[in-house]
Amino acid sequence: MGGDTGVGVERLTLTHTATDYTAAVTGIADGTNSAQDNIIGNHVVTVDAVGGTIQLNGGQAVAIGGTANQLLTDGVHTVYVDTTGPLVNGVDTITGNGVLNAGDADVAINFANNQQVITSDGRTVFVDTTTAHQTGTEVVTFTGTVDVFETLIHLRDCLYNTYNEPEPEQLERISGCLDHITQAQDDVLAGAAAMGNRVVRLESTQSRVMSLGLTATESLSKTEDADAAKVIVEMQSEQAALQAALAACSATLKLSLLDYLF
Repeated sequence: MGGDTGVGVERLTLTHTATDYTAAVTGIADGTNSAQDNIIGNHVVTVDAVGGTIQLNGGQAVAIGGTANQLLTDGVHTVYVDTTGPLVNGVDTITGNGVLNAGDADVAINFANNQQVITSDGRTVFVDTTTAHQTGTEVVTFTGTVDVFETLIHLRDCLYNTYNEPEPEQLERISGCLDHITQAQDDVLAGAAAMGNRVVRLESTQSRVMSLGLTATESLSKTEDADAAKVIVEMQSEQAALQAALAACSATLKLSLLDYLF
């Protein structure tokens, strides 16, 4: 989002705080272990009191347990609900609330498209939380500010699975790190090639400068080492030849066609 001042790689953690069952028409309520819910934002619980089943989102319908702490899941999201009832047929929208943390203080999620959080070094990150739907840790990479060393540190964390992610997501992060390292290698090779070209041009320029220096030195040496008397004699000889040529031209220019008729 616009306005980010973050650099490198930051970890953005979304933690569940409570699930809101306000105006639940079916009679369900939060279970005793609801603090372990991983849902964020709006989700749907469907109760079929006649058939005796309950369902989270589009997940598998399960038998109503009639307990104070029944686990519901759709395969991704989980909630603990109180199904002691009595329950009636209906569909309830429940809302999972939570807090965001980028290294500084927790910030309550507000489901905005430009929510601000602060990193551990006081930098600002704006994130779109309108579609947040479950807890977890997201690694945020600020394009153009990540160097290969930060990537290697992030790769180490991924290998140790410090984010406690399922294996598929862990492998996806590792693959992303390897892609960054490959890109860094390509950038280094491109930089080395560009530097090589510059060195070649500098060496060529140096050779030309040295050649010009030798030519200038040779010309200076010829000028400084000249025999003054010899130069004067040659100059006087050349001057006399010039004056003779000028006199000849002058005499020739005075002739006209009449000079040949009489």
